[in-house]
Amino acid sequence: MDLERSFKLHVKSHKLKTPYKLSFGTIREIDSVQVAFTQRSRTTVGEVVPLVGYNDESTESISKFIKQKLSESSKFSSLQDFRAHVAQNIRDHGFACSPILCAIDLHDSAFTESMQKSKMAVDEFVVPTSTSNATSLREALHENLNRFVKIKLSSDPEHDFSVLSACEAALMACSKPIRLDANQALNLDQARFLYRSIENSNFRNVIHYIEQALPFDDWQGSEVLANEFELPTMLDESVVLLSDVEKAQRIGVQHIKLKLFKQGGLVELEQMIQKAVELDMRVILGNGVSTEIGNDMENYFYLKFKGKIVLGSEANGFAKI
Repeated sequence: MDLERSFKLHVKSHKLKTPYKLSFGTIREIDSVQVAFTQRSRTTVGEVVPLVGYNDESTESISKFIKQKLSESSKFSSLQDFRAHVAQNIRDHGFACSPILCAIDLHDSAFTESMQKSKMAVDEFVVPTSTSNATSLREALHENLNRFVKIKLSSDPEHDFSVLSACEAALMACSKPIRLDANQALNLDQARFLYRSIENSNFRNVIHYIEQALPFDDWQGSEVLANEFELPTMLDESVVLLSDVEKAQRIGVQHIKLKLFKQGGLVELEQMIQKAVELDMRVILGNGVSTEIGNDMENYFYLKFKGKIVLGSEANGFAKI
């Protein structure tokens, strides 16, 4: 089979309903870079949504990588050999590998048939908000007192703590633990200030964890936070390969975020969930910057491992479009 002719690359743009505020910028529009794989008249589609700031993979660099890999596919006699060739690049090009790997993995009928039966209740999805201002945050919390809520932080921990403090009553009225996400925006001193401030606050008990306070490669700093404070540290951008799950556990981090674009394909994502569960770690699953294509795959695993991973799916990007 000529593998190259079995694949097609597409890029589709989507405007968001409302701007999505992150520590490194505000997103108003996304690109869905898609790979369609056709074999024996059956077509499956994988996607990735670039998020420059989360990592350095852009629409342009991802498209270039995919075109290059597809041009090399004719060198491989089997589809699985080609898959392995792509997968060896996950560490440095995880986003670019993902749509190829997922399109291939979806040809396993066990995945696709189960996904078609996957149904998610609205209240199982995490509701995103931010510390951009206290009034908006307070309103978001009051509107979602019985929902899972994730608050995106800024690069200014003093501002963040001031806004959180101004919303203390609303935070403490929430029935489910609140997630805080810094998206690598802080240095160790800033992170210590934020952790210490929250631990000494009246609303400490409603905060579930702080996600990825430090740059992805600052494992030493993350180890300090995990062992210096009772408030849990959660790692996202740091955890790419199976070995990173084990590394996180070794340094004392018990919470990790897994998402399809970062981990590679369906095979890698499931292996990493299974490993984390074996290590008695707390897995948070899903991508807030995706379309239904990627989120449906993540929510399939959310339902499959429900009861073994943290409740509240973050595979909610589709709802922002």
